[in-house]
Amino acid sequence: MKTYGRRFVRRSISRAQNLRTETRDGVLWTIDWANRICNIKIQGSNELITAHFPQNEAKKMSYMREGNAVRVVHRGGIRGYLEVTGHGMAIPTPVAGDFHPDVSDLPDGVSEGCQIIPTKPPSLCVTILDGYYRLNGTLYSLSGGASGYEAMADDSGVTMHPAYPPMDMGDTGDYVTMTDDSSSGDVVMNSVFPLMTLGDPIDDYCLDPMPTGNKFRYDAFVVGEDGIIDYIVGSEASSNPSKPEIPDNHVLIGQYILLWTGLTEITGRNIGMEWEEPYASGVLFTCVDELEWNESNPSPQANVTLTVINQYEWTISGNYNIVLAMPRGTGSIWSLQSGWDDAQVSQEITGTSYTFVYQRLQWVELGELQIQLTETSPFFVGTVYDQSGMILATSYHRLVLLSVGGLEIEGGQVNDILLPERPQYILPDSEGNADVESWDDGYQIIIEASQDISINFPYTAPADRAKIILLIEQDETGGWVPTLPMSDIEIAEEVLEDSSGLAINTDANSRTYLGFIYHESDSKYDLVAKATILKS
Repeated sequence: MKTYGRRFVRRSISRAQNLRTETRDGVLWTIDWANRICNIKIQGSNELITAHFPQNEAKKMSYMREGNAVRVVHRGGIRGYLEVTGHGMAIPTPVAGDFHPDVSDLPDGVSEGCQIIPTKPPSLCVTILDGYYRLNGTLYSLSGGASGYEAMADDSGVTMHPAYPPMDMGDTGDYVTMTDDSSSGDVVMNSVFPLMTLGDPIDDYCLDPMPTGNKFRYDAFVVGEDGIIDYIVGSEASSNPSKPEIPDNHVLIGQYILLWTGLTEITGRNIGMEWEEPYASGVLFTCVDELEWNESNPSPQANVTLTVINQYEWTISGNYNIVLAMPRGTGSIWSLQSGWDDAQVSQEITGTSYTFVYQRLQWVELGELQIQLTETSPFFVGTVYDQSGMILATSYHRLVLLSVGGLEIEGGQVNDILLPERPQYILPDSEGNADVESWDDGYQIIIEASQDISINFPYTAPADRAKIILLIEQDETGGWVPTLPMSDIEIAEEVLEDSSGLAINTDANSRTYLGFIYHESDSKYDLVAKATILKS
């Protein structure tokens, strides 16, 4: 009884807090995708209430389906503004005697959860989360555990009664359901059951070997009435892949997964990614990381090769002008077209790569004396242009010079690059996409939100340990939801608002600063700081 009492008090406090934040659940009735508004019904009312919802242009949120339970919030500071923010905890009854949309008329598909996410750490496997799906007018639950997988139909004859103590989504432990025996007035104890927490991982599934020969393939996971998850390997790999068909009486779990030759791990980028014709979008440095002191040669050299790659990290041939610049450091660089220079050289090529030469100057002879020179480790910037002069990609590399004693010679650090001081102002397009095209114009990004926005970082990564500041400014209306490229971001625990993830303020005229440090070995933008300024 003490345990139940403690849980009861804790839940009472939780419910009081929830009421203060003005959130509620509703039944999603109709959806207007073009204007990003929907109609919902809430508990005790048959009136259709209009609410807004954020839209990811690349993917449709799994909870945005007619008949689903959705969570609705009242946006602070905006009178009468309602917004759908995610899955609801329960489907309310609008009014006595009224019914939800007939499930037999609703489309098959995932109702809640059943997402596919990358494994941690990333690998050539994916993790499938539990949830609910609708098939042939019947709602099934998909969950896992020591006993395997089980799908329970809502007409299976099993009646789920209200549980005591009251349950909140996310609670764990075993609960007992109770019903009243109307004939005797006694309380009848039913079976004990564990509460399934939506979003729990079911299992990891490893994918078949990647395609070979610079080809692509779409894979998928599906589930049927038996609750068994089936892995569908796409048709024979090709240069223009097609998505495999979903078998009859099955629904797609999550989204299709795009795979290609040379892929070494599955990230959020692969899940739900649409195939595109390969195009030049990156440049790779091939150069030693350290250049040792040479006692016998005052001017040792090192090759610096720049290779043009596409968005799938394959080499891609074309007509390019490749420029190698050395904004910091001593020594000189060489290309056949420009000769030797201490700042910048270029080379026009037809192909995929070009090899430049770096030459350090350690010492000079003055008579019988050997005079050691003051050196600085160089920092290289490689840029690829097309024939029209448009920048296709930029990349960076630091070459560490070692002294006569084997110690590192200090030089241009990552954030000492002569990037422009002015920030980049990114204007979202008509669909709300705010794309940072390149880091070449600096590591300060300013985006004004006058609609829901989807922020995308460049495919070409910044230099290792680069410090990036992202400023999101709400307009006078406010309430606009920014979507970050979460598959590329790791969030520090100190930045998390709570276990649900990152919260970004959307009050009118507010400014939110996000501070990132790029971690090259993990290919992640580490979010290490967040600050919000509120304006009246």
